[in-house]
Amino acid sequence: MKFPSGISVAALLMAGAIATPSFATSLTPGSVVVPATTTTTGYTIDASTGPLAFSFGGDTGTVEEDAGTYAGNPFGSSDITFVYQVTVTGGNILNLTSGSYAIPGIAIDVLQFDGALDSNFPGPTYTPAVDASLTSSGTTLGFGFTPPNGLMPGMTSYILIINTNLPIFEPGVFSLQDDQTQNFVGYVPAAIPEPSSIALLGTGLLGAAGLARRKFFRK
Repeated sequence: MKFPSGISVAALLMAGAIATPSFATSLTPGSVVVPATTTTTGYTIDASTGPLAFSFGGDTGTVEEDAGTYAGNPFGSSDITFVYQVTVTGGNILNLTSGSYAIPGIAIDVLQFDGALDSNFPGPTYTPAVDASLTSSGTTLGFGFTPPNGLMPGMTSYILIINTNLPIFEPGVFSLQDDQTQNFVGYVPAAIPEPSSIALLGTGLLGAAGLARRKFFRK
């Protein structure tokens, strides 16, 4: 679990819900939106899966998830943002989904960027998601690509961006689907822990440190 730096978690708990302004691509349980395309670059990575090869049901390619902070996060540049990208070499991909979003007080805004995370996601043509949705339970967030075939061989998705108003994240699962599914270990938002949990976890984390590296979206 990542703890926010330069901010008091106890103060956040005392303050209650974090301010959540309204945005055109905000997601609430049961909603479906078209993610706006952003031109904002600059992303600080706190954790990355690196490029992950997938192969299931005749579908092949590469997918990556990064978790960190993003200058374009409308809730705050220190809140957690998750980014994904998919490139397909065989078969097709219809959806990318991630779970564990049913967190009290969470606010979500989705964007996409016409560019590449790194050289593992070749251009020059990138394909936007046609929609983003959140299940009525608020648990599963998904991006959908143009039906009936979605991303086809030689196609790379836009960078898919999930902005949250939460300051921490933890390990979780995301998935790719066509008529079958493959799951991957990645990252999901985490609820702000109770003060007693903070004390226990903080003790175990003493002396641990991580280096964040800055990555800019490339066009």
